[in-house]
Amino acid sequence: MNLLVPYSATNKKIVMGLLSYIPEFKDFKRLQEEIEEIATNPSIKCWLFKESDSENFIGLIGGESTTDTVIIKYLSLSPSFRGENITFQMLEDLAKMEDKVLSGTIETSVILAKWNKHRVSEEPWKI
Repeated sequence: MNLLVPYSATNKKIVMGLLSYIPEFKDFKRLQEEIEEIATNPSIKCWLFKESDSENFIGLIGGESTTDTVIIKYLSLSPSFRGENITFQMLEDLAKMEDKVLSGTIETSVILAKWNKHRVSEEPWKI
């Protein structure tokens, strides 16, 4: 079983590190602004991802949560773990945990479309 852990101040540096892999957050000032937004805006959610056999966080998923939707703003994986399988697992775990529709921004919509296609091909009766 994999694990998604909600953002907490304890994990701030890990979140900063994973967000810094995203081009939008290469600028330190922009990165700090996003961390502040995550920490203070209750509609902005961020989860760290780790595999069950490890204590190390290897990924991050986050975005804006509304009543029935989570708009995925960012997905980030540590370079040595990058691949669609882990990304798909993060999305699947979040969909189960939040029980909301996952949608994307312009930047994340392609991976969400691939994930949805994968879900339909793997288990069409669950969609």
